Amino acid sequence: MSNTVNTMIMESYFEHAIVNFGFSDDMAEDYAKMRFENEGGPLSEGQIRSLMGAPDVDENELCMCGDPIDECPDAYGHMTHGV
Repeated sequence: MSNTVNTMIMESYFEHAIVNFGFSDDMAEDYAKMRFENEGGPLSEGQIRSLMGAPDVDENELCMCGDPIDECPDAYGHMTHGV
């Protein structure tokens, strides 16, 4: 594709992120880059988590103390209060 077409596609993704998702300019730019890298396909769960600042799926499996979250007896306190 020509550079002009690529630019138009990136601008379209950027505008889509601003209008439909209410993203800030920085987040919309990241979104546009990720969509372009995926050739317009849907973003992966990891990419969406990255945009939103959410932890990776792997990070959700560990308690703040480093133990597996389903095995830590104090997981609720660790995860909600950092105790």
